[in-house]
Amino acid sequence: MRILFMFIGLFITGGLLQCQAPDSKLLKTKSLVLVLDNLPVDSCSVRVHHIITGEEVYHNSTYKIGDTLYIPSIDDDMYIAVFSWPKTLISHRIFHSKQFNKEEDADYFELTKPIFLQDRTDSLYKISVVNDVTLEEIESSGAEVIAFKNLNCKACDLADEYWALYSSFFSRKKDHIDSVRQVYYNNVKATNLEKARESYLLVNDLERNYQKDDILDAALIKKIKSNEDSQVSMFFLFYQLYNHRDFDKFRGVFNGMSGDARKSKYYNMVYKQYHPAGV
Repeated sequence: MRILFMFIGLFITGGLLQCQAPDSKLLKTKSLVLVLDNLPVDSCSVRVHHIITGEEVYHNSTYKIGDTLYIPSIDDDMYIAVFSWPKTLISHRIFHSKQFNKEEDADYFELTKPIFLQDRTDSLYKISVVNDVTLEEIESSGAEVIAFKNLNCKACDLADEYWALYSSFFSRKKDHIDSVRQVYYNNVKATNLEKARESYLLVNDLERNYQKDDILDAALIKKIKSNEDSQVSMFFLFYQLYNHRDFDKFRGVFNGMSGDARKSKYYNMVYKQYHPAGV
């Protein structure tokens, strides 16, 4: 899923979790336990960042694949984990995190994986690479060649389902913009200035309102209705409103949120923002 590795605006490419042996002070608190398995490298640097603010909540520069990471107590929320290692294939593309890469002088390859972490007793999150993929394939083709599987994390599975909707949206929207842009080029070539202007304005409108998409909104609403008691659903409702403020379209599903979703800070944020409008 392309969206698992490519993000827009301020919610992207987070950091690198660093693995170190858990110390006694850390283990005295409630800790999240995270394991990454089957990635075709021996070790990597790892950071975990809050997906909206970019705040780093955990860092380990020498994580050995398959070992256990102990993350201190954090809020239930969506985070982004970035796994990074020195680039081994000089001829291939270099992937840099513009927002979080702290080693700008070195060539590092980065994989990003969003994950919804919940601070609960005995929280265990295991992310496995389940397809047979080589390091060369990853560094030459990009992170989308990897098939991740979340173990012991139903919230993570649900989050990945939402990200898949965005991945499909990004691919479709890009194809549409490319198509309209080609119409513009053809009109310019044919010296049809009026048609060229129309297609140029349409391209600009699509790019300015990139996140606006009726098909995506309908898919999100359907998914939220099926999981209206989930904090994950509440995050994505907030996220879509953050990207494109069209609350009227989401008013019905927001009013239908229940259970853990109503305990989410994102529920309170949306309520405070739109309550004057008559939520």
